[in-house]
Amino acid sequence: MKLSIEEPKPVEDGDSDDLLAVKARRGDKEAFGHIYDRYSGRVARLLRTYARDNADLEDMVHDTFSKAMDALSSYRSEGVFRSWLFTIALNVGRKEVRRRKKALSLQDPDSLLNTSDPGADLLLEAEDRKTLGETLLRSLDESKRLVVILRVWLEFSYDEIAMFLGIPSGTARRRMFTALNEMKRSLDSTHLNTREVVAHDINRSQSSGR
Repeated sequence: MKLSIEEPKPVEDGDSDDLLAVKARRGDKEAFGHIYDRYSGRVARLLRTYARDNADLEDMVHDTFSKAMDALSSYRSEGVFRSWLFTIALNVGRKEVRRRKKALSLQDPDSLLNTSDPGADLLLEAEDRKTLGETLLRSLDESKRLVVILRVWLEFSYDEIAMFLGIPSGTARRRMFTALNEMKRSLDSTHLNTREVVAHDINRSQSSGR
């Protein structure tokens, strides 16, 4: 199955997330299929920077929905299905990163000691401007990277980000501001025009808040 993070599937009119979850919990496979269609693209966006390649990403998205199916019996219909599903996805992504680091440390313990500034290597790692933007995101620590992904790729409001991450709204805004500045500093080391690489929506979100 081919996944894309370019455009998440639009939420279709009809059953709410909670109603689909209730139906799926009762064994309605079509209902769970609607959940997958509605959220697979968004889950892929959330997990993009945890994956090494598209095959890795597809595995993590599949694992997320498999775990969600198994955990439906514990979901309580409270209008927070999206956050519940994204929490499962984050756990999948983090687990995969831990597994990968453990395997790498066993092969080459010194590989985990590299703390050099990624900015100088951005052009070597990125194949094009789109990939460069993703590489910039990967250079951030997770606390800042998640705020950018939730705000820009998943179009969360700052209040929604705060609720999802369990932080004050002001903290979410500060992390966004700091993340954008760090990305721009890294980009400066490549001597490229920031505006040509960093998505317009990222720049726009720095000056507007929902």
